Amino acid sequence: MTDNDGWRWKVTDQETSGRMRLRYEPGNWGDVLKALWAIQIFEQWVSERQSGSPAQLGFLDPFAGRPHYPLTPESADRLSRVNRQFDTSPLSTWLDRGLVPSTGALVSTLAEERGIEFHSTVFDIDPESLDLWSARPRCEILDVRSGYDALRNPEALRANWILVDPYDLFDSWRKIVKEVVSLAQNRLVLLYLFNKSPRGEGFFRSYRDLRKTLRHMLQEQNEDAPSAVLGRIPADAILPRAHHEVILLGPTRSVETLRAPLTDLTEKLAWEIQREGVLEDPTAE
Repeated sequence: MTDNDGWRWKVTDQETSGRMRLRYEPGNWGDVLKALWAIQIFEQWVSERQSGSPAQLGFLDPFAGRPHYPLTPESADRLSRVNRQFDTSPLSTWLDRGLVPSTGALVSTLAEERGIEFHSTVFDIDPESLDLWSARPRCEILDVRSGYDALRNPEALRANWILVDPYDLFDSWRKIVKEVVSLAQNRLVLLYLFNKSPRGEGFFRSYRDLRKTLRHMLQEQNEDAPSAVLGRIPADAILPRAHHEVILLGPTRSVETLRAPLTDLTEKLAWEIQREGVLEDPTAE
């Protein structure tokens, strides 16, 4: 996250909600999309290294939030629906405890279960969140002033995989787009964007500028330019006034290998969300 202003999401347990100062619902469709992509990316990363030296995964999470959040009834319902088409067993360690893991914590669990040496470097502007991360094994807290500064820190160059997931990326992408494209030449960079372009012309222009700038930067790179794939799902089946988007940047070989499976799972997830609004009984309340 980037600041402590504007927190408004409430979970059923008011005491828990007050402590966590949640801004968005944990386990929303965007979180589901990120989790499914993260699992697919991790599996591909492992398969590419089966015949090589012992796998070591360095993960940079400069907008980490908390390692986990309460599993709301609505989130449990989403994951139950998703489980009909996808293997969500990698999430079971958390769900069985009534929790939703952050993407970074999910990847950490995946690595631990596979016996992969894993090291995460995290930052968040919230001290309570950092305290929770500091208690986790093989986790280093980055000494920077913001998550954006973390992407310019030498630690970023040591990571195999970087997650860029601030709440305000839609408004602040200009701060980091150069660093992101540069870092993606030699590692995977996964971005999450809450795309507000359906809300009006100004939002649409901002999104169009983001896509245009990113496209030009990728085209201007040399022969080592990273490749990219973008996935988009509606935030709501009935009135989607925003989209959840994830953008994977990285070396061409890795990204192109992932393009087909990521496309397939995103299409299936989008349909799972939308189908409840496709055909309805107009007499039902």
